Amino acid sequence: MVHLETTQTSIQNLYKRIQNPDNDVDSGELIEISSDFQRGDEETGVWSIEAKRKYIVSLMRNYPSGLISIVKAHISKLKSMPSKVLDGGNRVRAIRDFMNNKFFIEDGLYFGSDDPKNPFEGENIGVRKREAFRHTCIAFQKITIERNDPPTTISDMFTCLNTSSVALKPGELIKSHGWLKDKPIIEMAKQFIGDTWETEYNNEFISLMRNVWIKVFCDGDPLKLKEGKRCDSLAMICGYIVSSITGDFKTFDRRYDSIKEYLDIKLTNYHVLLFSNKLTDFLDIMGEVYIRDIFGKLTHGIPARNYVAPIWYSLCRDDDVATPEFKAKIKRFFKAMVDDTNLRNKYFSERDAGSNGETTIGKMGKIESMIKEWVG
Repeated sequence: MVHLETTQTSIQNLYKRIQNPDNDVDSGELIEISSDFQRGDEETGVWSIEAKRKYIVSLMRNYPSGLISIVKAHISKLKSMPSKVLDGGNRVRAIRDFMNNKFFIEDGLYFGSDDPKNPFEGENIGVRKREAFRHTCIAFQKITIERNDPPTTISDMFTCLNTSSVALKPGELIKSHGWLKDKPIIEMAKQFIGDTWETEYNNEFISLMRNVWIKVFCDGDPLKLKEGKRCDSLAMICGYIVSSITGDFKTFDRRYDSIKEYLDIKLTNYHVLLFSNKLTDFLDIMGEVYIRDIFGKLTHGIPARNYVAPIWYSLCRDDDVATPEFKAKIKRFFKAMVDDTNLRNKYFSERDAGSNGETTIGKMGKIESMIKEWVG
């Protein structure tokens, strides 16, 4: 069971554990404002400067300021791993940035500096207020994940902490699920996307597939394949990977609840080969048939799931439907739509049927049958 320890800590102590300005804090006592549990990136978060100002002023006036929660794994080899901010990342950033003179508060006053070697030139709150601010105490909670806690514990807590605010996106939950960087599927997706992601996972097949993807969908520009602010790219690539290795189209989904039970799979070379082979077929087809009028616009270098689902449905399954002959027919079918208005309208009518255009297995089966029966 998760172990909780709730106490108070001074702002100065919190700042030292975040910044380690004198390089005298043990690694196990450090705190990372980890992007694994925060919207936005670690540096900026999602608060505006005005929101940061209001928070700092609230601290100075001793107003209620909310609980800051940090989390740490109860794993012996990770005892020296820094704790990570689970909730309160934007508050912690505001404290860090104010004390680093990144922004000012009322009347243009910065935090300032007491260090004669590094004086701060500008209007500041003064020595007394600095000292009082440093000694201000805030509510602080340390969470320890025990050995027997399920893998979804972190994402479950993250969800509960955010139920009253903006709903969490699937990618944010997937990101939090892999907070220890030990979920190969999530790390593989990070390698595939690249951009701001950092991962130790490195597989040559994934690098090759990434290059082909960029050629097909991004006009050869690697900068076009990137992550969104709320990790939508991560969620979608995880959907491709999971559905490839399970052979189950129902897992071709970015929703966390649909794929979370598979995110702990320990990938083998066979799994990687399955993903590579199926994605190779997909990119081979899309390289010849992709046009925006049929498959929609890209988001961060990734096509819309519901528009490519009819093709992926036939490729990801393990029932031998995707024969070379059928894959060739898929190409001819979608190429024919460019000039055949009736065929295009028939296809769109089937693909977009229903109130929300959901990619149900029944609908995908009808489209697959349409392609099989098409004479062309």
